[in-house]
Amino acid sequence: MRDIIFDQRDAFRGTELRSRLVQNVRDALMTTGFVGFTGLRFLSPDLLHRAKEKGNQLFALSDTEKEALVRPELGKQRGMTLSYGETAVGALAGDNKEFWHMGRVYASTDPMSLDCGTNVAVPSVPGFDETMAELYAAFDAELDLTLELFSEALGLPTRYLSDLSAGGDDVLRDLHYLPFTGNAPEHADWGGAHTDIDFVSGLASDDENGLELQMLNGTWIPVRIPKDGFMVNVGDMLQGMTGGRFRSTVHRVRRQEDPSKHRRSTVYFKHPRRERMLEMLALNETVFGAVTIPWETVCEGYALFDRLIENHQYIGVNPYTKTGRDPSVPPLVQR
Repeated sequence: MRDIIFDQRDAFRGTELRSRLVQNVRDALMTTGFVGFTGLRFLSPDLLHRAKEKGNQLFALSDTEKEALVRPELGKQRGMTLSYGETAVGALAGDNKEFWHMGRVYASTDPMSLDCGTNVAVPSVPGFDETMAELYAAFDAELDLTLELFSEALGLPTRYLSDLSAGGDDVLRDLHYLPFTGNAPEHADWGGAHTDIDFVSGLASDDENGLELQMLNGTWIPVRIPKDGFMVNVGDMLQGMTGGRFRSTVHRVRRQEDPSKHRRSTVYFKHPRRERMLEMLALNETVFGAVTIPWETVCEGYALFDRLIENHQYIGVNPYTKTGRDPSVPPLVQR
């Protein structure tokens, strides 16, 4: 899969190299939905290493300590999700993974603070909160550059997608895929086949095999994230806005033959703000072809919580409809 991994520095090496990079990005997103970058500006190897070490200390805490960090009332979009606490849509068993979530910090006067809540502190791991905040900011800045390339690949103004997602409730997920013991549920895997609901996702720091992408013909292809780089994939929201021209590809994380294996990785889910209306883009059909997947305008919050309910992370009625909100109208405006 080296044909979808490129040097991000080409974006700053002159018009010709940037144009070639944009074309390569367009081709990758229309065929595999994934594109990898090396030569990153903000996600340094040192930062990724330090964050991984802090995450290892978090996952080494006792079950009781980790259970105290779960926040089900927030759809587990903050704090811990314990093993088998997330189930891919249609899967027969939950995923054998535990993970940590942190999100953007909003001022108390921002309506987003009502929906998103606050991050959960981990004082038992010195330096954890500070290191994860640094990692969050680096992912945010890195994906801002990536979305500039995506905008140009769609024939849009350079800042179009970056501005659309500015200030969104991006979620940093630090993952620990667990060994399989004798009491593992039948059919359990590290990560069931799924697409991401978000705008785009950035993946870094996988230290074990397992990530696989499903091609259009149904075959599964193993992928490794480039060392000291990251992989970016299209989420359902961007796929919808492009009418299916950029693919939100089904992917999974397969358990390895050795049941004692662990796996660690980090994912950053980039979202527009929850009141943002996601409308289908009018793209050049000569370049991109006709719409392949219909998309109805919807607010980001409704689309997000619909998926959280499907994944069993949020229990109850979609909060963007239960108080009489019309899902086609920005919910925060109606407060």
